[in-house]
Amino acid sequence: MITFSLIKRRYSLLTFACSLLLTACQPAASTEEILEIPFSKADSIHIDGDLSDWDKVSSTFSVSQFVSPWSDPNFGETSFQAFHDKEWFYFSFAIADSTIVEAPFDAEEAVAAGDRAEIFLSGDPKLSTYYCFELAPSGHVLDYEAKFYRQFDYPWDLKELQIAKHKDAQSYRIEGKMPMTFLKSMKPAKTEKPNELIFYLGLYRGEYKTLNPKEEDINWITWIDPKVEKPDFHIPTSFRAVKFKLD
Repeated sequence: MITFSLIKRRYSLLTFACSLLLTACQPAASTEEILEIPFSKADSIHIDGDLSDWDKVSSTFSVSQFVSPWSDPNFGETSFQAFHDKEWFYFSFAIADSTIVEAPFDAEEAVAAGDRAEIFLSGDPKLSTYYCFELAPSGHVLDYEAKFYRQFDYPWDLKELQIAKHKDAQSYRIEGKMPMTFLKSMKPAKTEKPNELIFYLGLYRGEYKTLNPKEEDINWITWIDPKVEKPDFHIPTSFRAVKFKLD
């Protein structure tokens, strides 16, 4: 005969086992450092595609370690810089590329058929809403709002976005700025400091050798390896948290 005390003891053991299982399934707390996009004066910056004036900025966020997890690692130097002031978020890409490929431009979507640099931004680590800016060597832009997973609103545009380019036989450079009011509209999280906001940033590059290639012939390049079998930038693991100090 099973007594009530035995049932209670078995129930307690089952509850304890379930709690251990749930604890084991929880993701470990991230110890990854939240990188900072610095606040700097932009007195010397002109959005013209010439990046020499960036040397005069007191502090910038810089990325030069990009990877190609799925294809050829010899993709040429790729670097990104950024900073902000009270009004604008400034950014630039410098990309070595001796075989620049672009489709004839008849609509924004043509940008997605050739070489490009990409910057994605979100205020939400789960990408419930995020914003994508794909930037062609010619300076054309494909910008759109997105929701996880791959729900794209292509008619969306950031009208205040300013982009300039410089292109030669061996490289292209993209320079731009977007208003801080737009970034703040993403409802980013705050740190323990009231003047710090946390965003989620993705930095990418699409490298083509020919127009209309097979998908496996495109070299997809990223700042963060998302650890997936097939190229995909529209997932949270391809983003990293960064913080902005407002002043």
